[in-house]
Amino acid sequence: MRMGERLGAALRAALGGHPNVGDIRGRGLMWAVEFVKDKTTKQPFPAEDTISARISQTGLSEPWNVYFYPGAGTADGISGDHITIAPAYTVSEKEVDLIVAKLHGLLLDVLS
Repeated sequence: MRMGERLGAALRAALGGHPNVGDIRGRGLMWAVEFVKDKTTKQPFPAEDTISARISQTGLSEPWNVYFYPGAGTADGISGDHITIAPAYTVSEKEVDLIVAKLHGLLLDVLS
């Protein structure tokens, strides 16, 4: 399995059921996870909640020590949050699994 396929499959398996994950999309080694307030309606979080920035900032601290690129305005140019995951082209299976595990734990920390 190629690493991009592994990353996409692992993200969907680990995060697909999370109540605040609205979409997981990507190709190759560039993937994005979109966050929503309501999974059923896909209602975004209010812009002032700065969800993607909070996830990114919290990820830089212990015990996470990982960086996810934050994005906002996904839904309408103002509201809507996502993060981008883009590991190095030389990423290993073990590192892909670690990235996904850290993101899963980080979401439980920030969005719970």
